[in-house]
Amino acid sequence: MSFIDAHNEKPKPYKWVKSADEILASFRRFCLKANKLGVSEKV
Repeated sequence: MSFIDAHNEKPKPYKWVKSADEILASFRRFCLKANKLGVSEKV
């Protein structure tokens, strides 16, 4: 039995633990750090 099949036998709903604002703030911090490190925009 594959992982997917086993998981689908007893599925659990995904629960968001952070608000959209918290997620976007985290993403913004990541982008600022990546920019400081000189990570290319062309990935």
